[in-house]
Amino acid sequence: MGHYQHHSLKDYWPREEQYCTPFYSYIMAHDHFFHILRFLHFENNDNPNYDRLWKIRKIFDTLNNKFCELYNPTEHLAVDEAIVLYKGRVVFRQYIPKKHKRFGIRIYKLCDTLGYTYDMSIYLGKQRQHATAQVTATHGAVLQVIRRVEGLGHKIFMDSYFTSPALFDDLLITSIHIESCCEFIYNQASQILCNIMPLSGQHFYTNPFIVSPVSVAVIFVPPSMEPNHR
Repeated sequence: MGHYQHHSLKDYWPREEQYCTPFYSYIMAHDHFFHILRFLHFENNDNPNYDRLWKIRKIFDTLNNKFCELYNPTEHLAVDEAIVLYKGRVVFRQYIPKKHKRFGIRIYKLCDTLGYTYDMSIYLGKQRQHATAQVTATHGAVLQVIRRVEGLGHKIFMDSYFTSPALFDDLLITSIHIESCCEFIYNQASQILCNIMPLSGQHFYTNPFIVSPVSVAVIFVPPSMEPNHR
């Protein structure tokens, strides 16, 4: 709850004086809080529209809209993912062994330099509503969270997990500038850049700057990955 993090909800109403936080017991009694929590409900169970987030969809969208209405973000924004620890039973719960929180719910967020969450989207499984034959799942997730800042000239920062040449072109059209760290092995770089390399007439081992009609790619290939040709 807020800035005070305890292992469980009941720890916010401790009996020991040294662990006591009077604010919570002053606002609401322990039994009253858990009674409300037990019956807290936001949606009619007879809702015919299937949505994996249907039980909290209305309140989630309401909060998301208020985050945008009540704040003007800074010029520099970041798109990234966050894992909210959750060990319950939901179909879209993620298991990521390399993360500190291995079990949880993945959320894509758009934040500014002050750490304010301006927009967010919950990963519900393969993001079918955002992906198409031409748009990948991560590409669609980025377009979903930045839709409210299109045309405003913001600078977006993201890591290589989200980036692609097609995404860069789409964001440039909407007057959004991209700063990203792209990491590709030799084969991936060759495949991605094959459609814009003929415009420069040179291989990216000899010319690291490759220009397309709407973007510029700067390629760095470590010496250990260069082919054995001179």
